[in-house]
Amino acid sequence: MSYGTGSVSGYMASDTLHIASLSPTLRFGLATTVSQEFRSYPMDGILGLGHSPNEDTTSLISTLAASHLIPSALYALHLNRHSSSSSSSPSSDGELTLGALNPARYTGSINYSPLLPSSSSSSSSSHFWEIRLDAASLNSTPIALPNQDTVARSAIIDTGTSYMLLPPGDAVALHAGIPHMRQRGDTFYVPCDAAVALSLTFNGVAYGIDSADWRGGSDAREDGLCMSRIVGRQTFGDGQWLLGDVFLKNVYVVFDQGAARLGFGALGLSDQSSSRTATGSSVLSSGTATLGPQTPGSASTAGVNGAAKGGGAAHVSSASASTVLILVLAVLGTVRFVYV
Repeated sequence: MSYGTGSVSGYMASDTLHIASLSPTLRFGLATTVSQEFRSYPMDGILGLGHSPNEDTTSLISTLAASHLIPSALYALHLNRHSSSSSSSPSSDGELTLGALNPARYTGSINYSPLLPSSSSSSSSSHFWEIRLDAASLNSTPIALPNQDTVARSAIIDTGTSYMLLPPGDAVALHAGIPHMRQRGDTFYVPCDAAVALSLTFNGVAYGIDSADWRGGSDAREDGLCMSRIVGRQTFGDGQWLLGDVFLKNVYVVFDQGAARLGFGALGLSDQSSSRTATGSSVLSSGTATLGPQTPGSASTAGVNGAAKGGGAAHVSSASASTVLILVLAVLGTVRFVYV
């Protein structure tokens, strides 16, 4: 099995997984050979949360829902900025909610987009949490992307990616509006005090990306400029953007397996640090601007946030279906469990 970085091979296995009081039987891969990239990682494996389209690739979320251990086949994610975290402030912890949403983490309603069909992906065997990207704007001005009249843009939402990876031409167009920008290969450098309001529009709603998230640290080789965390690297198709944590820190994200859709919510006030700019983590506007031809969204077959391989029977538990499990991902990698 190949990932964005590295590959593994081995056998399929089955065992009982214990997450607090939830104990489903799950099929998973046991790697006997891993590439060098995985040897350097500080973890022992990947728990796939990709979209599960069929019986051969049953995900953890599908298994929990089929076993009546969670109310719905969905999960929701809140990622915080590390510099805004505090051991005394639980609201600053990252949070993964299995089976339901946590209303305390967002304001207003969730803006849902249907997952794109698998045919929109560059490979018929690759299925993603992928939705249509309506527009990208810089200081409220739409960015003119190459061939945008003929090539539709979509966004693959991936919690396993730290940065934003764009086709090279799109990355150049995005950074072109930043004064004193400099490019070296697929990496861009910008002034460390660049005051730029960057936003992405999904289903008519624009979401701001805080400069603290897309602008990295300074680089002495580039006259003190700061590295952009938006990289010009084509990972899949000509119009596919891979959006990782740089974007996800600014929204509340709902991965709805059962309804084949993905939703964004504006972060709750308690989750917006005082250091956020006016564009950070908020819904900026509503509109109808689009990039490229309209592509009807329908049910998708997916799986980008780690592999969602495995099938097998699920163990039926007597746990109440009204139980919602929230995994609060604390700053230093510890995990604590909260029930609502």
